[in-house]
Amino acid sequence: MIRFDLTEPTPGNHVELLAKTSLLVLLSTFGRVVDDRELAEVIDRHRVVTDYLMRPPDPTGLADDDAIPDVDAWLDAVTRWETAGAEALPLLRLDRAGLTDLPSRLALMLAAQVDQDARLAELFDAVQRPLPGRRPNVQTIASCLRFMGSDNGGSRVRELIDAGLLACDQTLDVVGDRPVRVPEPFLPVLAGVAGDRPATPATDPCLDEATIAALDRAAAAMAEGYVEVVVVRGPAGSDREAAADRVVSAIGLGAIRSRAAGPDLRLPPTDVAIAVAVAGCPVIDLDPLPGQTIVLPAGTATPVVVTLGPDGGLDQDSMTGAVVVELPRLGPELRRRRWTAALDGNPAEDLDEIVERFHLPGRTIATVAAAARTAARVEGGDPVDGRVEVQVGVDHVRLAIREEADRRLQPLADRLPPVDDHRRLVVDDATARVLDSLQRRCRHRERLAETGPSGGGIGVRALFSGPSGTGKTLAARVLAARLGVDVYRLDLAAVFDKYVGETEKNLHRVLSVAEQLDVVLLVDEGDSLFGGRTEVRSANDRYANLETNYLLQRIESYDGIIVVTTNARGSIDAAFERRMDVSITFPRPAAAERHLIWRAHLPDQGLGDDLLRELARDHALTGGQIENAAQSAWLAALDEPDAGLTADHLRHAVLVEYRKAGVMAPDPRPGPDPVSMQLSALMDPR
Repeated sequence: MIRFDLTEPTPGNHVELLAKTSLLVLLSTFGRVVDDRELAEVIDRHRVVTDYLMRPPDPTGLADDDAIPDVDAWLDAVTRWETAGAEALPLLRLDRAGLTDLPSRLALMLAAQVDQDARLAELFDAVQRPLPGRRPNVQTIASCLRFMGSDNGGSRVRELIDAGLLACDQTLDVVGDRPVRVPEPFLPVLAGVAGDRPATPATDPCLDEATIAALDRAAAAMAEGYVEVVVVRGPAGSDREAAADRVVSAIGLGAIRSRAAGPDLRLPPTDVAIAVAVAGCPVIDLDPLPGQTIVLPAGTATPVVVTLGPDGGLDQDSMTGAVVVELPRLGPELRRRRWTAALDGNPAEDLDEIVERFHLPGRTIATVAAAARTAARVEGGDPVDGRVEVQVGVDHVRLAIREEADRRLQPLADRLPPVDDHRRLVVDDATARVLDSLQRRCRHRERLAETGPSGGGIGVRALFSGPSGTGKTLAARVLAARLGVDVYRLDLAAVFDKYVGETEKNLHRVLSVAEQLDVVLLVDEGDSLFGGRTEVRSANDRYANLETNYLLQRIESYDGIIVVTTNARGSIDAAFERRMDVSITFPRPAAAERHLIWRAHLPDQGLGDDLLRELARDHALTGGQIENAAQSAWLAALDEPDAGLTADHLRHAVLVEYRKAGVMAPDPRPGPDPVSMQLSALMDPR
């Protein structure tokens, strides 16, 4: 006699009951194709069966005799027991969603038996002979389903695979001898340890009232069944995950983090099954490229929330039954609130400057603030009531951003040392005025976007053009130092990839991180990246143009500071030039600027100012060449410590620079200097 009256309807008891029932079905199916003696030998040889089915009565009341129970009576009793306790059994939510029934649940349990008890591998090896395999195969599962009344067991196996409840090594060709298993993410659910609704984090997104109201309206529409998918769009590092959690919590479900798979970024069906079983809602985080189309999940058995970056588009067919909520960029007041919450009671000695200087999104503020608190605590402080009070300052925040940027940008970009001494940058008055204007634009970019005549984003795009060695890279380093941020130079060799689409992914990663952490991004020799589009004559031309089109879209929406330098401005695509906010030409330095550059690199060396004026007058070198010559002369002087740096060292170093440029040294006689003019023409292709 079978007793279920003492078994409480709990997830654990349900799993144990299904495990016993699935083995009973397996042995009964096997018994149909072998005689009683062979069946008895298998049971006797594998004592694990006895442990499961022929134990004496126990407090759970699952069985009370020493023989294999009658399978039909057992299945009827299981059905009645599940029906009575349906509300307390998470696995039955799959039934209500139309994903399973009792036979398919037992098929899932059978596929998971080896994962739950490795001893059962020998049993499967015995009952599946002559086919090999220590896991149940497609044929075994299909036979058990047919035994329980399914019309076509093979088709049902395929349906379970398509639903993400079973996995086969070759799902495109489900052959009888292929082993099947339960997908690893679903195993905890099937084991009864993930049956409760997952808790949704209580993080409150730092958003304005209008955005929060929009999220609440979307959640209400989803709860009433009018909306299947809610899309939350926001920049990288924003509070879009917390905003998604707010929607999920409002509809009474728990958030289940999911990653879309495949080239079309579709929701894995296993995630849907898990969400149904645990009363959760899949939250898919996607970061598409500009121009990439996202196909939203449709017709799933559970609501879905999707978080997207600002790039990429949504397939029009996917917009039916979907609502999109855009997260705005954090303004000063919201950033202040986010910093105050993220500092967790630790005072900031210059919070106003931190809020004004670093334009970070919400989640990034939380990450940076935690690292800044650690940096401040390492510096130490005086204990107050047993607790060390730390003052988080601008330098701590800058250090935290630097560590995060180093970690996330390598190996695609390198941080350049800051140049705090602006006197090293020697340019003519007109160029200096434009550089000062660029600095002001960067400092007030947020106010300009809010109050300016055109509005728009807070990005600043600058193009520095001019001959090599005229100070373009140095100007970017000085600009970053004046703004109090770091500058990272894009490594073009690491970014370019021979595989189609990988270059765009690398660029997207660098641009997103630089924008998110609000560092200055420097693109040296930008003509190789921002070059003009060509006529499509081959596949290479088409892919090169795709990269250019991607950059055109991305640069236009970029909300950070980017500086592009080039020695060949004519090679830059005209469309890029139109998108640049500031364009600065760095001419070759005149004699007066060359004299200042010599003095900047050789201060107080006792050489006399007349020698430096002579070198500046007679040699039309660029700033980079002067720096190289000064270093070479000083290096030569190190071998003669008694003599020190002399005029001969400098003149010889200057001659070396001429040889490197491939021209003859100028004639020191007074009058026009045709060789210097030749050098100028050679170094400046215009």
